[in-house]
Amino acid sequence: MIETSRNKHLTALDYFRTKINESESSKSALNLRKAVDSFARFICGNDLEFADIGEVLLGEWVSKLLYEGYTVKTVSYYMKLVASLYNKAVKDGLAGANDSFSILQSKLNASESLRFDGMIDSGSFEKVQAIARMDVSACPDRQLAKDILLFAIYMGGLTFTEISNYTKEDYKGDRAEIQDIISRNSKPRNKYLFSLHQSQTTQAKINRRISTMLSDLFKRVDLNMATVSNDTPRQLWCILAMRSGISASDIAGYVAPYTATSPISAFAVPSNIDESKKESIKVHVTEALSCNPVCWYAMQFRRGVTFEAVKERMDNEGLKVVELFYPMEEITRKIGKKMVTENKPVISGVLFFRQRVTELGKLYARIGDLAWGYRCTRDMRSPYAVISQAEISRYQETIGTFSSSTELCPVGTFPLSEGDRLVIIGGMLSGYPATYIGETKTGKETGRTVYRMLLPGDNKCEWIVENDPRLVKKITEAQYRTLLTNLSISN
Repeated sequence: MIETSRNKHLTALDYFRTKINESESSKSALNLRKAVDSFARFICGNDLEFADIGEVLLGEWVSKLLYEGYTVKTVSYYMKLVASLYNKAVKDGLAGANDSFSILQSKLNASESLRFDGMIDSGSFEKVQAIARMDVSACPDRQLAKDILLFAIYMGGLTFTEISNYTKEDYKGDRAEIQDIISRNSKPRNKYLFSLHQSQTTQAKINRRISTMLSDLFKRVDLNMATVSNDTPRQLWCILAMRSGISASDIAGYVAPYTATSPISAFAVPSNIDESKKESIKVHVTEALSCNPVCWYAMQFRRGVTFEAVKERMDNEGLKVVELFYPMEEITRKIGKKMVTENKPVISGVLFFRQRVTELGKLYARIGDLAWGYRCTRDMRSPYAVISQAEISRYQETIGTFSSSTELCPVGTFPLSEGDRLVIIGGMLSGYPATYIGETKTGKETGRTVYRMLLPGDNKCEWIVENDPRLVKKITEAQYRTLLTNLSISN
């Protein structure tokens, strides 16, 4: 048994792995390690205290495993293995007893849960995107099916019944993608938004018709759903929401009281979500689906981890990131009688990167033991924090180093002539006035353009500096003189 006094500092994962190493059976150790590794990937390598392990966290884990395609049987087995390790921690006095494992296990053991197996197509997000981009305008029935599906998803996962009963006056918002569908389907004499002959047939027949229409649409992109029934749009919306970074608890809170219809929401503890947050979630999922934008994010390396180690892991795992930005600065110092120059990161251990929101989960699941991502709040279920382009640009201007994607006006767009007055707007010389001399290329491969400038100094001295065009701005002679005065430099 592990001595309690010696191991109170252990995190939950540390303890679990220590107990696995003590296992007398190699087969048992292998299975336990698989379960714990799965749990570690889920929490992205974050330090986890025993007090953090409860029904909310376990519900998120179960939902994520089912989303990733694990069968209910496998998820149940992993849960039992982690529960056995947790119970050992209780006996060692490191953890408090709780019934979270048994609650989730009971839900997993319920026979109705078995219908969740095979419900989730791993390519659902991309396949629904393909439907959204598909031109079916030449076929009215397919266009109607496409509009029904996308409208149901944009509205947060409407059922067939809700779709057929939606009138053309019900929508009060102003989102362009929804207004486009409404304008295409709204007819002057029709009460309902979608013409499904509502007054001439039963709801059951309408639902069967929608099912047939969507089944045909799904086949065109090879989208596999276990069934195509009344709840299918809601189930599909849950999958898309999970992929776009919404937590299972928030998804469950959004679709409550219909949480049992989706494997993603059936085991999660529903969050309390007001109408404002609901609207925010709907917009987030819609934007991810319609354009899946590339945004700036930041990650923090764990203790002792280097940029090279993170980059090597990404390469080995085949993780494609749109862009990495880890700026370095040249530091010169005197060691003995020698001047030594070395490169050091501007902000040690903080890597900025551009990526699509739908790829963040996969990224951190693979590198979570090396780095963690900044979120909007300290809650592990909180979305990863987006850094605006304006903030990144301001930071790059300040340090005088730019990422490859930073846009600027091509040299020559605003032509400079020899003798033009400039001000340096970023880097170590920010705020200094200068006089333009010319431009040159640096680096045979990169061919970067830099401006050559005369920089005034004290004692009527001037020296030539080279600077990135993005860090200078043309000014008038009067502004130049004012800067000289402010800096107490006379020409």
